Amino acid sequence: MRFSLSILFGYLCISLSAQTGWVEFIEIDAGFSARFPSEVRQKADSIKTPLGKLVNRSYFVENLEGPNYVYLINQVDYPYGSLHSDSILLIDTFFATTIEQATKELGGDLVYQSEIDQNGFRAVLFRIDFGDDKLTMKTKIVVIRNRYYSIQVISEKGFSSNEDSNFFLEKFQLLGS
Repeated sequence: MRFSLSILFGYLCISLSAQTGWVEFIEIDAGFSARFPSEVRQKADSIKTPLGKLVNRSYFVENLEGPNYVYLINQVDYPYGSLHSDSILLIDTFFATTIEQATKELGGDLVYQSEIDQNGFRAVLFRIDFGDDKLTMKTKIVVIRNRYYSIQVISEKGFSSNEDSNFFLEKFQLLGS
């Protein structure tokens, strides 16, 4: 029994130390909080579409040493009336198209997708292997009213379920939803 407890204690210490030094990031205007492994860089742009103006904001950390190369949150504000989280059929189609398009753009293979809950809203978690089967993108997507969020970690294949990538995906929280 003592051996089992020491292994459990060691595992807990490793798990906790894997997330020490993470930066809490709260973006009130964007409606979310998250934890990043270091200081966050931001980028914003907009594009005119037949639906109207789409405003995109990106929050990210790049790590060239891996095994997790990119931690990214994309937020896109759609014009009112063009996308809404209450429209089940529209959201189902939107999620399916988003996953299909990401798989196609990466030239990868969809490994899995599953519906999950994000602060009481329907969300989807999926993984795509790409880059000659050397990289993995694990993504959570959710729509809140007319706002779309994509929370992603790009890792070396085989590291997509490591403590840091899971921690990042789990710590994304919606504010005031």
